[in-house]
Amino acid sequence: MPGDKKKKFKVTEVKLRREASVSDYLKNGKNSDDLKELLKGVGDLKNWTTETKDDRVTAAYPEVSGHPGHVDGSDWKMYIERGKKTTDRLLIKKRKYETEPNKSDENLLNVKIYAALFVEEDTH
Repeated sequence: MPGDKKKKFKVTEVKLRREASVSDYLKNGKNSDDLKELLKGVGDLKNWTTETKDDRVTAAYPEVSGHPGHVDGSDWKMYIERGKKTTDRLLIKKRKYETEPNKSDENLLNVKIYAALFVEEDTH
């Protein structure tokens, strides 16, 4: 409609379910300190980027300094060790997004992100 503004999106909540592979890696993994740092960054709302079309979120993923990531199938895959020297990855799977109107700004949609975290060791 004329006069309608394009909506903006703001990540307001991220709920991440850690699967057993994450706990196991934190206890026994060779880069557990790097994984702790990465998990902290993934849990930080300001690190999430959204891709949108019209008034819906089509994808969302975190960007954490020192831990590059990329799309792998329908999942987001990140290097656990800082840089690209490792073969261990954190996978962010089963990503789902909900949007709701922002109560104080009609041109803003709040985004809630839900996902499951898995660790894969010795990947390519």
